[in-house]
Amino acid sequence: MFVLGLWAFLLSLALKRWNARRGALWAGNVIAALAFGPAHLPATMVALGVATPAELPSIAIAEVLVLSSIVGIVVGERYIKEGLIAAVGVHFWADVVWHILWPAVQAT
Repeated sequence: MFVLGLWAFLLSLALKRWNARRGALWAGNVIAALAFGPAHLPATMVALGVATPAELPSIAIAEVLVLSSIVGIVVGERYIKEGLIAAVGVHFWADVVWHILWPAVQAT
């Protein structure tokens, strides 16, 4: 949420002349979501037992970047509309689905 807030603040200052607060919030959200994906690569490395990002399969990198960025957009949207608790809730349930339910389905 810090990244979203920082970029939204900086962009709202830059776009103040056009009163583009909403646009600045959404641009900040997209920037934060694009950072959210790569931030999850170290956890993917641990989960797959590799020592360097170069050892990660390309499909794993793509999956983490795309899915984490999508979740990042949704989390940011909930943060903008409903606040921090809603954003934390979305992140929590995304983790439950991704790390508990999906592996359980794959095991069957």
